[in-house]
Amino acid sequence: MFIVPIFSIILFNYNVPFTTIVGSSAAGCFINGLISTIINMRRREVDWFLALIFEVPTAAGIFLGAFLTTRIDERITTSIFAAFAITLFLRIFHEKRHAREVFSIERNGVTLTEENDGGEKAKTPSGMSPPSEEEESATAKKIAVDKRVRKEIHKQKSFIHRLASFRPKWRIERETYSYSINIFMLIAVALAIGSLAGMVGCGGGWVKAPVLISGFGVPSLIAISTGMLMTTITLLFTGVIHIIWGQFALWLWTIIAIGSVFGAFIGSALKRRFSSKALQLTMIVTLTAITILLLVKTWLGL
Repeated sequence: MFIVPIFSIILFNYNVPFTTIVGSSAAGCFINGLISTIINMRRREVDWFLALIFEVPTAAGIFLGAFLTTRIDERITTSIFAAFAITLFLRIFHEKRHAREVFSIERNGVTLTEENDGGEKAKTPSGMSPPSEEEESATAKKIAVDKRVRKEIHKQKSFIHRLASFRPKWRIERETYSYSINIFMLIAVALAIGSLAGMVGCGGGWVKAPVLISGFGVPSLIAISTGMLMTTITLLFTGVIHIIWGQFALWLWTIIAIGSVFGAFIGSALKRRFSSKALQLTMIVTLTAITILLLVKTWLGL
């Protein structure tokens, strides 16, 4: 997500088309995805059949998206990318904000930690006085908020499950797990992801894994690894199609390919030093600022 907007800003005054940055970015990020996929394959965490049937309609969407970039104004393409990026930021922020909360209550000089688990009242430890009315009221308010959050999350999950309940379905049995493929959902989601990938150079991994888990019932570990394989295939198709359309620069691809590999190692090191919350907050703020700057440069030429 960083690569396209950053290079769009850096190369804005050098007459490098946005579509060329998209094509070079997709082809360059493919290298990083390939390395991750090889690691996942060695761990036997990839479902090849699921990945391949998902990528067939995705490939059709990629062709459509890449074709549209040759027919619409570049500013529109940039704006579509910005809308996609902002949607992703909001999704990350929403998930972090509505994460499971742990409440700490100070009582008699002792800090009690109460994890919200559906509104059940925590038991008072032996030898400690019962909570005061103010503490009870504060805890009740926090639990009420948590219930509303859980209800909203349940609605979102229910939407995915309702979409996945349509027929026809295809039941797949594996040695250690099984899942049901909803043909309608697979085609619709894959076409949408493919079209987006063809237009803005993303792999759509942030959509694929949740769909596999919530929509098809694939185990999380298999879904994440298979999602990475599908993202890698999507990036490959996207890169190849943009190369065919002439939207590619070898020098830019070289920079992105080398940078993405080194970036993977740097990201792995930073992940051990900083909390997940700090990293995600930094990513949201940085990408939001870059996206806004990209829109300003694209539409106002500043």
